[in-house]
Amino acid sequence: MLLAICVLVLAFYLVFLVDWPVFRKAFAKGGWVALGIYVLIAVGYWAAKANHVIAAAGVAGHHG
Repeated sequence: MLLAICVLVLAFYLVFLVDWPVFRKAFAKGGWVALGIYVLIAVGYWAAKANHVIAAAGVAGHHG
């Protein structure tokens, strides 16, 4: 479920919030690598925050 939400949020961001005509030139010059790094950072941050919320709610983690 967490993966599905991440995919939907990323798709929403890429479809509705990115100004593609502005970024098209940058992507043509290799900007896909930077985009990939930003996506990995965002997904990692979001997953870490989600795991913290789950742990704070008392759901058993690796310590339980």
